[in-house]
Amino acid sequence: MFKDLQSRHFDLIAFAEKLLLMESHFRTPEAVGSALQAYGLPATIRRSGRIRSWILADKPA
Repeated sequence: MFKDLQSRHFDLIAFAEKLLLMESHFRTPEAVGSALQAYGLPATIRRSGRIRSWILADKPA
């Protein structure tokens, strides 16, 4: 599990965005990868550091 989404900083950012009616949603890289795989796209997650992640998916030809 991507633990940084449970940190106080993300809670404060999410609260501020709700106050501003931005309706943003923070998803873990694993959740995004699972959603892509549900649509039949093979997804790979690459991490760089504690917060930065890349989610790679190949579109069928």
